[in-house]
Amino acid sequence: MAFVPGYDQDVFISYAHVDDEPLVAASWADQSAGWVATFVRLLKNELAQKIGRSENFAVWFDQINLRGNHSITPEITTKLERTATFVGISSVPYGASQWCRDEARLFSQRFADDLAGRVFVVEKEPLAEKPPQLAGLKNYKFWHLDDKEQPRTLGKPVPLPAEREYFSLIEDLARDIQGQLKAMAGRPRANGGNGAGVAFLAEVTDDLEFRRLEVRRYLEQKGVLVLPEASLPLGRAQFEAALDADLARGQVFVQLLGPIPGKMPPDVPDGYGWLQVDLARRHRMSVLQWRNPELDLIDIEWPRHRELLALDTVQATSL
Repeated sequence: MAFVPGYDQDVFISYAHVDDEPLVAASWADQSAGWVATFVRLLKNELAQKIGRSENFAVWFDQINLRGNHSITPEITTKLERTATFVGISSVPYGASQWCRDEARLFSQRFADDLAGRVFVVEKEPLAEKPPQLAGLKNYKFWHLDDKEQPRTLGKPVPLPAEREYFSLIEDLARDIQGQLKAMAGRPRANGGNGAGVAFLAEVTDDLEFRRLEVRRYLEQKGVLVLPEASLPLGRAQFEAALDADLARGQVFVQLLGPIPGKMPPDVPDGYGWLQVDLARRHRMSVLQWRNPELDLIDIEWPRHRELLALDTVQATSL
């Protein structure tokens, strides 16, 4: 039974089947489960704890491969049209699959007039460019850079009990899905902002992404509405337009800074860190910035980034 009235399923899991091929057996996990099946099982467990009972919501996950070779089957089309939210597991195989892209496109077209908050993007690995159907939507980064700056998928081949980031992301996703389902069902939404304020949490470089998630969790638990609610689009014009709209709603601008400036394309020569704080100042927002106290500014290679790290609004303290 679906949690949201008027739908058959609450969550539709869209993924490339190659991403669910088992890689290794594990004594504490289902030996036949691949990365996606394990992810879905843990997500359903978290949703059951947050909603109350597993029978109170419905997740559609095609493990027996009902998909055709070329075009979406009528059964899948009906599932998409009767589902409240959509989880797309973004990966190289997903982007290469016409079937996966069609699932995302059909859901987005079906609910184009009421799409905000209904699509969740799980990044299984970094992509130079997301499938256009998933670009600019709320995403959860299930990968990190190792000490050799190589991307590694969290929970691969299987999640280990000590892999805190993986399980925290599962909980974050479950909390956000639960909030969206409650809103659609017309019920009070937990941690959706209770008057404690609105904060804009700036985009960060990859090395600070998990610390940014920790700050976001803390603020949301305090009842603060945290923006942006979805990832900002690439390209200065689109990025700046979306940023302006969110900053107009915010009261405080929060930014975590590290030793590298991140991307500095020709149209953003000072980097996105400077672009975000400059716009926040134009909106006359309160600015709160942080950097690691162990970071020595003498070691910063880029003068403009060193200047950003030395601003009076930057606090060099424990997070």
